[in-house]
Amino acid sequence: MEDQRQKLLLKHAGIEREMLHRLLKESASREMVIISGVRRCGKSTLLLQLIRHLLKEGVGEDNILYLNFEDERLSTFSSEDFQRLYELFLQLHSPKGKVFLFLDEIQNIKSWEKWANRMYEFEDVKIYLTGSNASLLRSEVSTALTGRNMLFVEFPFSFSELAPTANKYTTEGSAKLKSTFKNYLQFGGFPEAFSSKRGEILLQYLHDIISRDIMMRYSIRDKRAFEEFIFYLLNLYGKRMSYGKMGNVFKIGSKNTVKKFVDYAMDSYLVFAVNKHSTSAADAAVAPRKIYVIDHALARQVSTNPLEDKGSALENIVYINLARRLRLNESISYWVDGSGNEVDFLVKRGIKVTDAIQVSYAFDGRKDKEVSALVNALKKFKLKRGTIVTYEYESVERIDEKEISFVPAVKWLLKER
Repeated sequence: MEDQRQKLLLKHAGIEREMLHRLLKESASREMVIISGVRRCGKSTLLLQLIRHLLKEGVGEDNILYLNFEDERLSTFSSEDFQRLYELFLQLHSPKGKVFLFLDEIQNIKSWEKWANRMYEFEDVKIYLTGSNASLLRSEVSTALTGRNMLFVEFPFSFSELAPTANKYTTEGSAKLKSTFKNYLQFGGFPEAFSSKRGEILLQYLHDIISRDIMMRYSIRDKRAFEEFIFYLLNLYGKRMSYGKMGNVFKIGSKNTVKKFVDYAMDSYLVFAVNKHSTSAADAAVAPRKIYVIDHALARQVSTNPLEDKGSALENIVYINLARRLRLNESISYWVDGSGNEVDFLVKRGIKVTDAIQVSYAFDGRKDKEVSALVNALKKFKLKRGTIVTYEYESVERIDEKEISFVPAVKWLLKER
């Protein structure tokens, strides 16, 4: 317990995460804070940054308990040990005032929520929890912690977090931004992969996610076949996915089994699925969903065509940027016009469409079906303007009384919504 905390405090805190400011706003509230997200995206470092801010604000080290349940020394830890742990902490540190509990990868301990609920009720504590499985946390929170927690989802680094602070309007600043974005396209946003420029470590991350967060948790028997299924799924990013076709490829008779496997990947934050926009709930339910991955560079490690996926990578980057900044009651879908042409993203608040966004890596200024589909969407949803995110083409044009902004990815990713 004590050595874990000391080792954490000695670590380099790294680049400050955008999520930190949201967490600091909640530090005075009573509610538990749950930070969920894919393995190795930086949740522990985020806790470290939060702890250091609390220490600067006057919270004593003796008031901070940190425990990471990925530590093999805690492999036999059970829910009954929580109370003994807390009593030992009080004996050793004699904290004065509120105690801050930081429990990392809590999903490894069964029935943790019962102890957390009791601590919330009867002790002067602020509890921060992290976990790497969405459905497990949802089910546990819904049974015991409803109304007593705030859930945040952390992602690997966004481009805006990695972007240099140099003035982007100078020649030097613009060059640094472009260089950073080129590295981001190649190495993605996982902290260690980006900082070390070693894309190969992403393959180890992927194997860890599949084996530890999916296979072990859901008792997958045919490990090789399941891994091949996940690799195939990752190759679909930016594309539409049909449960029936996936079942045929892997000779899985039941669509429900395919759906279950895809849900496992989603619960580990490995992939996301985007529904087709439709006014008919039945149509939306049967339409293919579009698949996106937590990190485009991670998917490239198992890509069957890694040299030709720049367009899909940019589309994935745009999706993840939208997903991480969704506001309350917002959702993302794709849309298909009457000619079968697709608009990559519609952002909706409730049932109202508020934004329409296309992604075109190699757009060169020629009018094509992507522009036509976007204009059709603007007319359909009564929007005045839409956006096409490009690699570097930039322009603002009026087409059929609609304003179309062609925005280079670097500028779009740095823009606040």
